[in-house]
Amino acid sequence: MRDHFFLNFKTDFHILYVLVFVLLIFSCGKDSKTSNTDESLDNSEVNSKISDEVSQENNVQDEVNPRKIALLVGIDKYEIANNLEGCVNDVDLMESLLVKKFGFDTTNIRKLVNKNATRDGIIDTFKKHLVSAAKPGDIIVFHYSGHGAQVRNLGKTNHDEPDQLEEILVPYDFEDKPNLPFKGISDDEINGLLKLLTDITENVTFIFDACHSAGTTKSLDRVRKVKVRPRVLPNPADFAINSRSFRNNEAKYTFIAGCKSDQFSFEMGMAPNGKPQGALTYYLVDELFKRNGRVSYADIISNIRNNVKAKYPDQYPELLGTSNDKQVFGIENLLPVKHVKIYEIKDDKVKIDAGAILGLTKGSEFEVYEPTEDLRSQSRRSIARIKITQVDAYSSIAQIINGNISAINSQAVEVIHNYEDLIINIFYDGDWGDLTELKNEINALQYINHVNVKNDADILLKKVNGSLEFFLGFDLSFPKEKFTNIQNHDSILLEIEKWASWFSAILINNPDSELSIEVSMEAAGEPEGTKGVSDALTNSDYKFKENQRIHLHVKNKNTFPIYIHLLDIVDDGNIYPLCLDDFPAIGVDQVLAGESVTIPLDTKLSNDRDTKDVIKVIASTTGEIDLNYISLGCYHNQDANKKNVIPPKNSSSNINTWAVVNKVIEVIK
Repeated sequence: MRDHFFLNFKTDFHILYVLVFVLLIFSCGKDSKTSNTDESLDNSEVNSKISDEVSQENNVQDEVNPRKIALLVGIDKYEIANNLEGCVNDVDLMESLLVKKFGFDTTNIRKLVNKNATRDGIIDTFKKHLVSAAKPGDIIVFHYSGHGAQVRNLGKTNHDEPDQLEEILVPYDFEDKPNLPFKGISDDEINGLLKLLTDITENVTFIFDACHSAGTTKSLDRVRKVKVRPRVLPNPADFAINSRSFRNNEAKYTFIAGCKSDQFSFEMGMAPNGKPQGALTYYLVDELFKRNGRVSYADIISNIRNNVKAKYPDQYPELLGTSNDKQVFGIENLLPVKHVKIYEIKDDKVKIDAGAILGLTKGSEFEVYEPTEDLRSQSRRSIARIKITQVDAYSSIAQIINGNISAINSQAVEVIHNYEDLIINIFYDGDWGDLTELKNEINALQYINHVNVKNDADILLKKVNGSLEFFLGFDLSFPKEKFTNIQNHDSILLEIEKWASWFSAILINNPDSELSIEVSMEAAGEPEGTKGVSDALTNSDYKFKENQRIHLHVKNKNTFPIYIHLLDIVDDGNIYPLCLDDFPAIGVDQVLAGESVTIPLDTKLSNDRDTKDVIKVIASTTGEIDLNYISLGCYHNQDANKKNVIPPKNSSSNINTWAVVNKVIEVIK
C-alpha cells in the first residue's frame, strides 16, 4: 500500500477470504487464438537446456542474501475423491523451475505427494518447514496442485462468504461422511497459515492449481474439483483466522489462482511436454522458463492467462494479493512499465486490448516488443511501430507503420500521444522576462492554452526570484512543485506532462451511455459536510476527516450484471487503480442486476495536508479491464514524457458497454 493513499481497501471479512478463495478457484476467461505448443516444455529438456545455471534475475544483491524455501503439494491419488494424473507432475515441474531458474536449494524444498499429503501432513509441514524456518526477508513459496471444493456449512447462521459457501483444499485423506471427521483445509485455516508467514516475511507466494466450482463439465480432460454435500463443518483449527476479523492489510503476498469461483481448473491429459499437467502450472512454468531479465508477477499473468484460455476458454487464472509488482520468487519491487497487449494480427493491422475506457486516441503511436521482452531494460529492442486508426470502448485497431509483428501478446508502449481535445489553461505569474525560451516551449505544447486571467488557469507557474513554483489553479495555497534549477527545461516540461495525464484522467467520461449505476458515500459517523458538484476540480461531493472509515455504495440499475472498477485520482498528481478483482474487499467484482455492493474505504491525507481526490467509478459489461494502464508510467519511467490517458469524447462505438460516475472527496485533518 502506498504511504499516502487517500483510499485503502481494508482486508475486511472478505479480502483474505477472496484471496484464498481465488487461490482455490483459479481463473478462466475468454478464448485466445494462440497457444505455445511450438515451444513445449519438458523436464528433461529443461535440465539439459538450463543445466546448472542459476538465473541472476532473482538474486538481488543485499547485505544478507535471503533464503528460498518452498513447500510443494501434489495429490493424484485420493482415498475417496476422484483420482487425478497431473498433480505429482506439477510438483516435479515446479521443483525444476525453482532449482534451475530461481536458485532454490533442493534441501530447502519439501514435497508432499499422494498419501503423505494428508490434512495433518500438509498443515504440520507448513508450520515446521515454512513458518518455523522462515526469517525476515526470506522468500517463501507454497504450491498446491490437487482438488478444491466448496461446501455449504449448515452449522453457521451468519456466513463469512458472500455466496454462503466455504472454500476448502482437498487433502489425500479427505472424508465427507457426516459421521466422520471432515478433513478438508478451510479458507479460514488458509488465511491463518498465510498470516503466520506474512508476519515474518513479506516475500510470500501462494500458487493453487485447484478447481473451485459447483458446475459440471463434459470435457475429456480432468477437472480438479470435488462436489461436497452440505453439512455442519467442525470448528477450524486454532490458528485459523475468521476473515471477518482479519485486518492485516499491510501483509505482503502474491496469490496465483487457477480459476475464478464459478469456473474449473483443468489438467491436461497430455500437455505439450507429453505428460499430464495442470494447465495453470504448466503454462506458469513454461512462461517463466522463456523469460529473460527481471520479471514481475504482473508481467507474466497475461501470457499465462491467454495460453490457458486458448485451450480452456472457461478457465481464467487470477493474480491477487498486494505484491504483484514484486520480482517473481524474489524480493525486489519492480517499477511497472505502462503497456498494452496485441491480441489479434491480420495483414498489416493489429488489435490491442485497450480502448476509450483507458483513454486511447486515434493518431497515437506505439513501439512494439516481443511478448517476453524485458520492458525495463535500457537495451530493449522494438520489432515494429504502430499507429492507432480506430478506438472502441475496450479495444483499438492500429496500422503497422514499419517492422513485423507475428506473435500474439506482443507488448506495445506508447511513444507519441495524440491529445485530441484536451486543453489546459496556463497562467505565468511574476517576471518572466528572462524565461522567454521556456515560455515558448511550454506554449508550443499542443494541449496548452496561455490565459491572461489567473482565475481562468488550470496550471499556474510563478516566478519567485531564481526559482519557479508550480500550482494547480484550484489550489493556490501551496505549490505542487518547486524548481530551483529553472535552466533545466526538461524537468519543468515533464511536470506539465504529468499533470496533463492527471487532468485527462479526470475527464475520462462517457455521458451518452445508457448503462446506469447509482453511487453514494457515507461515513461511519456523519460526514462533516456535503455539497453538490458542478466542477470536478473546485467543488466536493463529500468532506471527511483523516483516518475515517467510509462506505462507497454502488447500485446496478440495469437488467444485466456489470463489473465495477475504481480509480483514485489524487491531487498530488498520482492515479491509483482500485480494482475489485485485485482488492476484493467485498468478495466480488461483479454486481448482479438490481443489486448493490458496499466497498469499505479508509481516508488518508496526501503529504500530511488536506487532500482532494476524484473517485472515478467505472461500470462495464466486462471484468477484464486493466486500469493499471492509466496509472503506470505517468512520470516514473523512460516513457514518462508521453501521456497515458485522455478524455474519449468521440471514440467509442460501444458507448452502452461502460459508464462513469465521479465523486469528489475532500479529506481534512
